[in-house]
Amino acid sequence: MGNTQTVGESFSVSEFDVKNDENKGILKGRKKLDLNRSFEDSLSNSEHSSDHSDSISGKSALSRSGSCNARRDGDTLDDENRRNETRDDETRARSIISIRTSNGAGPVVSLPGLDVKKKMEKLHKMVYVLNNAAISGQSLSEFEYDELQLELSHNNEALHDRELEAGVATGLCRLLRTVLKLPTLEKDISKICNSLELVFRCSKTSRGGSFDQDGSELIPLLVKVLQKCFDGTFQTMTVFILKRVVKIFAYFALLKSAHATLANNDKIIKGMVNVIDSGACSAASVDAIWILSNLAFTDFNCEMLTLHPKLLNSIIKCSIEGDSSMKNEASAALMNLSAIKSSHEQFTNCENFLEALRKLLLNDGESRSRAAGTLRNLAASQNIPTLLISYKNGSILDALLKAALNKSDSKASYRAIGVFENCLSNETAEIMAQHDGLLLMLGTVASRSKYTQIRTVAASTLKKFSCKINHPSPSHNLILRSIVETQAKNKNQKNDLLMSEAILIQSRNSSNLLPITQCQGLVEAIASITASTDMKSRENILEVMKKLASYSGTKKIIGLSSVFIDAVVSILRHEGNGNEKEMADAVQIISTLSSFEKSRYALANHEGLIEVMVPYARSIENTKARTAAVNCVAFLMQSMLSLNNQYIY
Repeated sequence: MGNTQTVGESFSVSEFDVKNDENKGILKGRKKLDLNRSFEDSLSNSEHSSDHSDSISGKSALSRSGSCNARRDGDTLDDENRRNETRDDETRARSIISIRTSNGAGPVVSLPGLDVKKKMEKLHKMVYVLNNAAISGQSLSEFEYDELQLELSHNNEALHDRELEAGVATGLCRLLRTVLKLPTLEKDISKICNSLELVFRCSKTSRGGSFDQDGSELIPLLVKVLQKCFDGTFQTMTVFILKRVVKIFAYFALLKSAHATLANNDKIIKGMVNVIDSGACSAASVDAIWILSNLAFTDFNCEMLTLHPKLLNSIIKCSIEGDSSMKNEASAALMNLSAIKSSHEQFTNCENFLEALRKLLLNDGESRSRAAGTLRNLAASQNIPTLLISYKNGSILDALLKAALNKSDSKASYRAIGVFENCLSNETAEIMAQHDGLLLMLGTVASRSKYTQIRTVAASTLKKFSCKINHPSPSHNLILRSIVETQAKNKNQKNDLLMSEAILIQSRNSSNLLPITQCQGLVEAIASITASTDMKSRENILEVMKKLASYSGTKKIIGLSSVFIDAVVSILRHEGNGNEKEMADAVQIISTLSSFEKSRYALANHEGLIEVMVPYARSIENTKARTAAVNCVAFLMQSMLSLNNQYIY
């Protein structure tokens, strides 16, 4: 290949010296790839919408999309029929392959004053040498390998594109095929794999073209190299080769067009599992988990991966025993793999899957929210909620409660509440309601979270509890107290609707009516909804008020409640288009309450009631409704006069 020459004015590689140490020299002064995961916040609303993605400037970063997301059926967050997390819409996760200096040391290679023509001429010469060696059944000389790697060792994506254009990857593929037929040349294989890893730091477009051209030949060769990493063939550079091969597969996993090829190759999947299980290299294990996670992006691939006999157990083991990076990546893989219901049975066949998720919930950072996302997915299956709820005396529920109340982790909070929502059924409602702090947590989060979506999902879950818990359940008062807590500081129109629906559902069971009037603060909560800007919320709550006014066990209490009557007066004062039915309902409530003597006296002397009813009665055009209103006013006036006569005599 001739003597090493500079490109342009300078071409320096700090600490690069393969001759001093054959096994470690090519590691020095060179950038390596670290796999970092970043999230785009799912809570996109007027109060909170931000992108938390790591910012990696320049062309030294390749974006890896869609590796960890959550699946949820349904088009909106408020759809009651949603069950699972979705990988591709609600919570979109992105991973980044960032190229960093090896061991944090050594400057980036500089390439000022590049002469593209000379660069291409040199590359073509190198490709000629590669092809010639492959055809002749030989490897390269030490000097030729050094010169090749020196030429490829930079972080300029455009230059790597040029290298692919010149045919470097094709030449390396042919050379690797030849070298694998020769007596074990561990050092040669390491340098070929390192060169391939360097050149595939190109643009995604160029990498895709290279995969289309050479992938069918290169993939089996890389699989053979990977197998040799575990069969004792390599003696001194096993970890280095392993890391490079896994990195190359990671680059290919960035290509959606390559997913089917990779996921359908059982040898690749087995190889990734072996990398994870071997514990030979933590970084390679993290990359292998990421590859599997990314390949699980489609339902078909996800189902195939979970059917692999060791894959889930290997990832679960990493999530329990691995370092923080491994746990973080494992949590993402588990969420992706749980995104289809057909995979859930495979999870239940893994002995420690609940323990792994429980421990991940107790971690800080993204692994907590991902564990909650996995549990929300799994809770969509019929038999898993019971396992989840009963596990270690509710220890997972305890962990979910902490996550739901965590103000600094909105994603974990949202998903944790989603687990409770998905677990809720006729069979589990009472057990869950009696779990210490669960219902009150929903009320607290529904009223105090600064995120609209979190407040809404908490209120929605509380509404679903109200459908299933009734008096005389020991948990019934907790349901009512949680509704009070939700409405106490509510400024969310959506929550007005959800709470009005929850109270209406409760009022339809007559055994709940007396506890509703006796629950401290609940009448005030009902009154507050009458002032809601949402018409449906007001309609619902007026139905509740009519039930309370007509039920014999509550009308005597309600008729003496100044808060309740004030709410009725407020409705009568809001005369306008569209309010006719509400005002008619208000008059009906007063008429019903006035049938009880003590209530009638209280109503007659309630400040503002008769004053607002008289002009309302005059304004009614419907004869029947007007007659009812006039009769009600006359009845109250008579009571007021009767009361005054008692005072005179």
